[in-house]
Amino acid sequence: MEAPNPFTPSFGRIPAHFAGRGSLLTAMAKALADEGRTSPDLVTMLVGPRGTGKTALLGSIGQEATAHGWIVAQVTANDGMLVDVIERLQEAAADLIDPSTPTRIKSLSIGSNFAVEFDQGTPYAGNWRTQMNRLFAQLEPYGSGILITVDEVQRNCAELETLTQAFQHFLTEGKPAALVMAGLPSEVSAMVSSKIVSFLRRARHRHIGRIGNADVEVALRKTLADEGATINEDAMAAAVAAIDGFPLHVAACRLLDAGRIAREPHCP
Repeated sequence: MEAPNPFTPSFGRIPAHFAGRGSLLTAMAKALADEGRTSPDLVTMLVGPRGTGKTALLGSIGQEATAHGWIVAQVTANDGMLVDVIERLQEAAADLIDPSTPTRIKSLSIGSNFAVEFDQGTPYAGNWRTQMNRLFAQLEPYGSGILITVDEVQRNCAELETLTQAFQHFLTEGKPAALVMAGLPSEVSAMVSSKIVSFLRRARHRHIGRIGNADVEVALRKTLADEGATINEDAMAAAVAAIDGFPLHVAACRLLDAGRIAREPHCP
């Protein structure tokens, strides 16, 4: 049976070896491991064009946070994201939170004073910030922080504005909270220029762009070594050129130890 191709594309898949993102991931790992939880990296915006690996980076950061005892919710900016955040956090903290507390939201209406209804049919008058404060209180005995990652941030997303406004209060109140978001440059620029979410201008903005050829080559060699494969220098040079510094192209190019590259239909 033919061995699985380690370079088969899968959007958002966390690679075995990130190319050229070592300093970013190291900084995030250090921030997440800090018991004081005061690092500016705990509020980070990943900004970059499509195909630069933002979604995979969010996944890796989420995994790192879980390893350090954080409760993590990874969501996408869209209608329903506030419900998704609550449910993902409750799911991730199922072994810690009070089981007598309703744990599944049935519906949520958006507004300054909106209602939450649980599956048990017990209505609760409150807002998203109140629901989050309850989770923080339940997790406090365990010393667990909450990390929310938001992918595909976009302008004029009411629920994203609600989340960021509440998050600013979490920080002011000293809650153990972290927020990492990712989006296209145009969308991030439009969002942070809004007065409603202006505090995001002070977030750590990390621009995710092209990866240097040397870093690409290192990642390719490590991936091939994991599979017990080899590659000659001509094939490596061709692979690095085809990838052109974009992580998505790393996934899209199939390398063969015969010393040549066989391109998948979507390989650039």
